[in-house]
Amino acid sequence: MRDILVHELNRVRSMTDKQLWTRYGKMTKEDKLIKFRQALKQENRCPELRDTIAHAQGWDEAPTYTPAINEGPWTLKNASCDNDFIFEETCYSEESQAEMLVTRMVNGVEKDKNYYTKDGARIRWDELVTAGYALS
Repeated sequence: MRDILVHELNRVRSMTDKQLWTRYGKMTKEDKLIKFRQALKQENRCPELRDTIAHAQGWDEAPTYTPAINEGPWTLKNASCDNDFIFEETCYSEESQAEMLVTRMVNGVEKDKNYYTKDGARIRWDELVTAGYALS
């Protein structure tokens, strides 16, 4: 079973959200579906898709996704330093990936801003979490 999870994690990391929804629509084996959802959850991807899978399978779980008109921004803080990083989605179109704005704050003062693709922002997020930052 571990090999299925590794395979699904690689898929989740390499696919866009639209591709993940398409992949879900083609899945028929429950063991793969379970590992696919586990990989989505582990990578914090497509919460609405995770809820859809749980509902379709009759799994009794609380929803992980609550639609909102304006989601975000999300702030990562580190208790051992004065830097905060604010992630917010700036635009989205069907043709391009979402752009994310990441603002670094020091003692509540904006220091710099950087724009990333959604995948680039995810990499930056992971780097910060590894460095000890947490969602506030």
